[in-house]
Formats: sequence, C-alpha cells, structure tokens
Amino acid sequence: MNSIEINFIGELAYDAPEGTLLLRTEREYVSVCKELLESSSAGSSLNVWVKKKVHYIWLESFLRLVDITAVFQEMTPRSVLKTTWEVIIPDWLDDGIVISQQLLEIELPSEHPATFVDTMLGKFFGPELQAETLKEGRLPEIIQAANNPEAVDQVEIYPVLSHCLEEKYNSWSAAAGPGWIEEVSSGLKDDPETIWKELTLKSILGNYPEKLLEFVMPSHRIAFINKVPSKALDNLPLHSVAREQALAQIEIFFRDISSTVKSPDEFRKVVKCVSGRLSQEFKYIEEILNSGGFEATAQEIDPVRDIFAGCPGIISVKLSDLDRFIIPERPAIPKDGEEWEAERWIKWAVKEYSPFRRWQISNDIHDPEIEGAVRAFSDWYIEEYAAIHQDAGMSLVHLLGKWRESIAEDQLSLVLLVDCLPVEFWSILQKEFTRVGLHRHRLEYRFAPLPTTTEISKPLLLSGQWDRRHSDYAAILKEKNSDGKDYLYLPDLKALEAVKLSDSPNVLVLNYLPADEALHSDVGAKGSSYEEELYRLFSRLADSVKRLLERWSGDSEAFSVYVLTDHGATRILAEEKSEFDSMIVNKLFMDQKRRYASVIPAEADGIPDNLWEFGYRFKQSFSSDETEYFIPRGHNTVAMNNSYVGYIHGGATPEEVIVPAAIFKPVKMKWQSPALRFLNIRTDGATGKAIFYIQRVVPIKIGVQNSNSMGIRITKIEVLSPDTDVKGVTLAGINPQSEGEIGIDCYFNNSARDQDELIVKLIFEIAGEEYSKEIMTGAEFRTATQGGFNLRDL
Repeated sequence: MNSIEINFIGELAYDAPEGTLLLRTEREYVSVCKELLESSSAGSSLNVWVKKKVHYIWLESFLRLVDITAVFQEMTPRSVLKTTWEVIIPDWLDDGIVISQQLLEIELPSEHPATFVDTMLGKFFGPELQAETLKEGRLPEIIQAANNPEAVDQVEIYPVLSHCLEEKYNSWSAAAGPGWIEEVSSGLKDDPETIWKELTLKSILGNYPEKLLEFVMPSHRIAFINKVPSKALDNLPLHSVAREQALAQIEIFFRDISSTVKSPDEFRKVVKCVSGRLSQEFKYIEEILNSGGFEATAQEIDPVRDIFAGCPGIISVKLSDLDRFIIPERPAIPKDGEEWEAERWIKWAVKEYSPFRRWQISNDIHDPEIEGAVRAFSDWYIEEYAAIHQDAGMSLVHLLGKWRESIAEDQLSLVLLVDCLPVEFWSILQKEFTRVGLHRHRLEYRFAPLPTTTEISKPLLLSGQWDRRHSDYAAILKEKNSDGKDYLYLPDLKALEAVKLSDSPNVLVLNYLPADEALHSDVGAKGSSYEEELYRLFSRLADSVKRLLERWSGDSEAFSVYVLTDHGATRILAEEKSEFDSMIVNKLFMDQKRRYASVIPAEADGIPDNLWEFGYRFKQSFSSDETEYFIPRGHNTVAMNNSYVGYIHGGATPEEVIVPAAIFKPVKMKWQSPALRFLNIRTDGATGKAIFYIQRVVPIKIGVQNSNSMGIRITKIEVLSPDTDVKGVTLAGINPQSEGEIGIDCYFNNSARDQDELIVKLIFEIAGEEYSKEIMTGAEFRTATQGGFNLRDL
C-alpha cells in the first residue's frame, strides 16, 4: 500500500535518510510537488522532509487541492535521531539532550548496531563495549577500551556517553550475577581507571606472596581481585602507575631472597612467583642463575623460557642464551691411540664440544682434559690438512664449486658470505631466515683453510684456487662469469638494497662484514651480549633478503640463498693463554684479533724453538707461496693483551676451523612426521588399555622413528591429558633413517582416575623449523591398592 509522509524538521537535521526528499527552497518546492503527483499516480510511497514551516503549510494546501492523502507530522529531535540513525532510542534520551549535545551532527558508519547505546559506545569506545556480556577472554580489550584517553575525553563533549556506559555496565552486571564479573562491571561504572590499576597489580603480583599486594592495595580489594582468574589477565595492558608500584615491591622481594636461593627446588619456587610480564623480573632471575648457588638443569631453565616467552623487551635470543646456565653433557675424549676420521670430528665439534665450550666461556671454567681433546684435533687437522682440502666434499675452498650445479638451476642466487660465523651462533641466523619465510634445504659443515683469517680464507673461498692471493673480490668474481652466470659483487647491505635486478640470471655475492666486527668488539661495555648483537644484525640481514625477494618478479622456487663463512672464531680463557716474553713475539703478533703469525722463510729459522713448541710451523700444501705461518696448538695464545675480551681467530681449534654452510629457499621441503610408539607399557588383558598408577612417579618411554634424510631433535615433551606433574624428561636427537628413544617421568594426580586416555605431545625440530606430534593410548589410571598391582610395578 502506498503512503506519503510529510515531516516538518525545521533546523533539526540536513542529512535526510536515503530515499527521502529534502525540501529547503521554493525551487525544490516545485520539484517536490511534481514528485508527489507522480508517486500518487504510480501508487508508490514517498517521504518528504521540510525545513521551512511555510513550505509545510503550502504542501498541506496543495495535497488537499489535488485530493492526495498524506500523513503530516512535526518531527522532534528524538524522532529525527531515530529516523536518521535507524536505532532504538531509550526513554531517558529526551529532546533537550539531542539538541544540547548536538547528537544529530555526529557522523556514523553505514553499518552500526540497532540500539542508541551500542551505537554511541561503538562510535567512541570501539566494538569491545558493544558486547552483550563481559566475557573472561575479552577482559583485557574491554579494560583498554574503557580507559582509552581519547574516548574518555569525549565524555565531556557528549555527557550522554556517561549514561550509555552506566547502562552497559549495569546490563553486564545483571547478566553475570554474583561473582567477579559482576564486581568488575560495577567497578568499571564507578572508576574504570582504578579497576585497571588493580587488575594490573593482580596480573603482576598475583603469584608473589600476598603481603606484596598488601603494600599497594587496600585489603578489602585484595579479596576481590583474587577472584579474578589469572588467565583472564594474560594480555592485559599494564597501567603505568600500577606497574611501577608492583616493580618496587618485586625489587624488595628479590633483594631479600636472591642470596638465599641455593638449590633447584628453591629456584623453581621463585620462578613460580614471577609474572613473566616485566623484563626486570627476567634480570633478577638471571642474577640468581649467575650467582652459581646451584647447578641448573633444563628442568629449571625451560619454565623460565616459557614464562618470559612473550615478555616485552626480552628478545628470543636472550631466552635461548639461558642454555649457558645448563651444564651440557661432557664431550667424549679421544682415547690414546684412537684415530677419529673427519666425520667423527665434525659430529664431536658440533654436537658435543661446541655447547660445552659455550658453557665454559660463559662460566669461565677451564677444563684441562677438554683442552687436551682440542689439541688432539689441532694435531689431527695439521696432519690431515692436505687430504682434507683435496676432498671437494670437506674443503671450504671448494664449496662454491660444489654448489655450482645448484646455482645454475636458479634464476636468482644470493651468495651470502658472512664474515666470521662460528657454529656457536649459527642457530641465530637460521631462526631469523626462517622468520622471514626462508627455509633451510641443506646444512653441511666444512673445514676452513689455515690460517683461519679473512685475508687468507676469503680469496680462496671465492676463487676456489689455492694460488689466489689478491683481495680484489669483484675481480675474482668476474672470472666466474664463464660459468654462464653474471656474478655481481656487493660490498655491503646498502648495495644489496640498491641493486637492480635484471631479467637475465644473476648471482649476487654479498660480503657481509658486521658479524666479524661485532665478535671482535667488547659488547659487555655497552650492556649487551654477542648473541644479542648478532641477533640484531641477522634480523636486519634477513629482512633485507626478504625485501630482495619481494622486489624480484621471478618464480620464488627459482630463488636460493647460499650462506657460508670464511672462518670461525674462539674466545680464550685466562688459563689457556701462554706467555712468551720476546721481542720477536711482539713483532710477530701485532694484531690482537689474530692468533697466527706469518714469516718469510729467511726469518722462520730465527724464531726460537721454544716458541714453535706452542704451535705448528705451517706452510700451505697447494700454493706456490713460500710464506710460513705459526699456527697455535689448541687454545695456546702466546701474545694476547689481557684486556682484549672479544673473539679471536687464526688458529686450528674446532670452533675456528669447522664452519657451517647452508642453502635456503622460500619454499619448504616436505618432511615426514616421525613415527611414535609407547615402549614397554603394561596393558589390561580384558580391555587392552594401558595401566598407569597415580600418585607415584611413572617412567614412560616413547620410541621415535625418523625416516627423513635429515636428523630431527626432540626439544620438548608435554602431557596433554590427564593432569600430570612432570618430574623429568629425557630428550634426544634422532639421526636420519634411524630410531631413538625419549622418556618422561610422570606423577599422575588423583584426578587422572576419571580419565581414560593418555595423550603426550612431542615438539621437535627438523631443518631448524619446529613441528609437533601427539601420541595417545587408551589408559586406566589406578591406585596402588587396586587389583593387579604387583612387584613388577615397583
């Protein structure tokens, strides 16, 4: 049925709803009359808003004359607001509020809620305050929205917002009923900032002794915030004032207890107190670990990493660096007369020695027996030097030649030559490349030529020729253009950012020096660590490589990054330094960053024999160069300023000689998930379910089968069901195409009796990336007094 409405709005609004005619002038009056006649004839509806009273009267007369029926009404501010906003208007919103607060002039998005209250709150405070109920999982966002300073300022401009907030919080309170949500809702109505402060204090101090809260909060409010689940505050933005109040209490707490923590159990109790939300808490935990009051294991360190995983100001590398507090397994020591081959030395250096050496350096612990193994490596390397570097699969000098076929298949290759990259820091670079979407496809370890220094290693590495001695890297690479590729030398990261990519196949070779510079510096003087400095450098490097790929228009699968280094590096403990007071020594060792010395043959015989006893008289096997070198044995350093604290190289230790090399691509390799099975579990003959006993330590073994061509490393084991206290874990690395065993010691709580399955989650790494897999079995959880218990269960 057609209808015609004529509404007098006066000065209330100018923006008529869609499909409504707005009559403001005599010219528009004529047009409106014509539209009214056409609508009546066609039987269609029409709505007209009239600004002037005279036009309103004219239309009444006109429609009477032409015998057209219409509804005439004078609109109020409330009715105009209701029509223009298309919302439900509450009874308490009168015409005076609409006019005095100029609500009709507020611009709204086309999509908005159906009620006036939700529309206003959404406009100024955001969608969080439009919710029908206050839910636990949304509490942080609601607290933040309610305390948004820009929105709070709008309350003075539009006092009606205060009424809207009150109505919303009252509705939340009514919906929630008695409990903490009702109390939070009421608190938001009365004083949202105080609620924010209190919940911040709860978020930070909730696990500390309650007396810390008593110093910063009235006792009757403590009872309230203790009702709020800690999980509901996980992502709560911290109120700055409350944060400082909490921090002051935490400082007092750690000042009192830090010196008394002398056992792993005591340390674990302290870790359970911290919120993990303040970087200062992490600093206090580190200080306890640094004090050396007890020997930490993964059982103490892993919870620290978990708690601070998302802490602002704590970068991931600082969490990884906590490994320095865990005493690693002692490396194997070659037995007298036992001869190790190259592969055994590599495995020993990477898997056993490198973690142990890092721990030695971090804790300043000299180990004569381990040093003996390092010297044995130096002896072996010098003796086998010629054979190793004739092998294209082991020599760093032949690495680019080995990669030639892979580079030939690329449309764009980036050869990233990281100056000085010891195995110890490889994981930092790999994680950053993984972060930007570059996935490792190959990782191998190579032997660097001697002396392990840039001047020697880098020209050999780039040219693949032993007689290459000049250091014009661009000229060396030009000679490689005969491979059918255009090799372009880039001296720094700035050049990589600026390089123009052509359509023809390119090989970009970036000479990246900052890593070497960082390792030779005294990072402690500026309150940093080598891990942190390299993390920052490698993070920027990875981002630059990502931008290069984004600029390139070719197929991402035809892009590869080849990461290699010219040598490794080491740090020397005080007990490993050998003194040799001689003018010759001062002449030979002028650079504190070098452990080797070079001499011409005529001068070599003039060096005292007792100096040669500290190392080797070395000459390149494949070069016509007659230069002879003094290469120190093991960590012997005959000339090193005691004030020098950085990394050093030029010797023949494993960390200087054995270096990583890898290929990354922006596409993942396909790995097979490891096969898992429970080992030696007892089952019930009738039900077939595994039998476990509650409230006692139950060791569980899991067999892991790795069918990949690359090893995997189990990094964590979690029991997902039932509720379990984990008393210990045994992790392992599983070699390619082989099987291994891991273990977890479980203490099943009494609640496990109501469960009927055991679910264990394994987290593992392959090619530097993390994955997970679950294993489960039907289970029955019994007490020791239930039938079927016998001596086999002890």
